[in-house]
Amino acid sequence: MLQRILAPLLLLSLLSALSADESKKATFELRLAQDGEHEGWLEKKVGDSNASDRIFVAPKAELTGKDFHEISFKTDVSGNPLIGFKLTEAAGKRMVKLTKGNVGKRLAIMLNGKVISAPAIRATITTDGQISGNFDKENLLAIFQATVLHGVSSDAAE
Repeated sequence: MLQRILAPLLLLSLLSALSADESKKATFELRLAQDGEHEGWLEKKVGDSNASDRIFVAPKAELTGKDFHEISFKTDVSGNPLIGFKLTEAAGKRMVKLTKGNVGKRLAIMLNGKVISAPAIRATITTDGQISGNFDKENLLAIFQATVLHGVSSDAAE
């Protein structure tokens, strides 16, 4: 009985402490991207600092971590990480508009201003979808923090 009462209180204390440091919040964004230069778009590396793959990303995020209603982490048949998600209703409408006209184009998955992956849009996405890419544990944790916890400090993992 005492554990049922203390567990939620401990979780609330932890979340309050984590959100106190605004400078370490994780940010998650989805932006349109392309291989060639585009006026006003930002040139970014894809992946780690040694990556030679460069793309140009739109200056404005189409979706952010707050647009995600649910998120889950899975693996595909080859064992590569997949991120399953459900968007809010309003974000789902924006996602349809974004993906319907951009099938075959790239969508930059950005964490803290860095492009961690830029897969091609394969089909129109509504409120439910999957993102595949080269995600490591740190990326997955940061995505969780930026979506589910809406940017709670990354110190939780330390």
